[in-house]
Amino acid sequence: MSNRYIDPWGTGMNNDNAKKPAPHAYWIHEKIKVKQSVTGYYYLPDCTCSNCGYYSRRELPVCLNCNALMDEKPPKR
Repeated sequence: MSNRYIDPWGTGMNNDNAKKPAPHAYWIHEKIKVKQSVTGYYYLPDCTCSNCGYYSRRELPVCLNCNALMDEKPPKR
């Protein structure tokens, strides 16, 4: 019997993706126009990853789809 580690998720011990640096991205927040708001917009809790387009209802420090670190500043509009 071999003493090799068996990864239950099938990623393997020498996974090439583990060696690559994580991309950096930011959350794009959904908003709607509202006249009653001071800013004119109401920001919804929904957000989208700027790297892969993954839709999430929570703003997390890492995208669950592409593992991008959410540490970039969104561009000024």
